Amino acid sequence: MNTDENFCETFFNEWKKTEGLIRPSDAAKLIGVTRQSVNDMIDDGRLKSHKVKDVTFLSIKDISLFIHKRNGKTRKTGLSVEISAIQEKNT
Repeated sequence: MNTDENFCETFFNEWKKTEGLIRPSDAAKLIGVTRQSVNDMIDDGRLKSHKVKDVTFLSIKDISLFIHKRNGKTRKTGLSVEISAIQEKNT
């Protein structure tokens, strides 16, 4: 198995466990903060990162929950509804 295949296998295994992964830069856009702020949130434990080889990802579900908590909302946001629709489509 070459490096690319190994990365893909590891990535998709982690994707299944977390119900979806995104890059920190995309998470920053969704949250409405800078990439550095996302790094700071990872460092201080407010966000959990997932490493695949040496690449950092964040769980889409964790980002959605973070947005919910920050906004003080208990109902589903548009993001979580879209994530659910994508997950259903891909299963």
